[in-house]
Amino acid sequence: NANFFGFRTHFFAPQKYFAGKFFATYNFNMAVIWFMTIMLYVLLYFDGLKKTLDYVSGITIFSRIAKKINVKLPKFRKKKQLSDEKNVIKK
Repeated sequence: NANFFGFRTHFFAPQKYFAGKFFATYNFNMAVIWFMTIMLYVLLYFDGLKKTLDYVSGITIFSRIAKKINVKLPKFRKKKQLSDEKNVIKK
């Protein structure tokens, strides 16, 4: 393999080559699944998806492209703004 961290074997291969070693398919596949599960958990726990969308919507090139194709980008409101709006409605 050309790449040290490459694992270009199919899913049901008898062995997986990764980081210069061969691993049993079951163990390697389970490690990949658990790694992805933990990464998605961390992403959800720290609101990573929302932060990424907020960052991307703040980039001007995306807003320029959206204006050209007539797409409205969503504006995400902060939690404090939402609670202030609820207080105004209650009054």
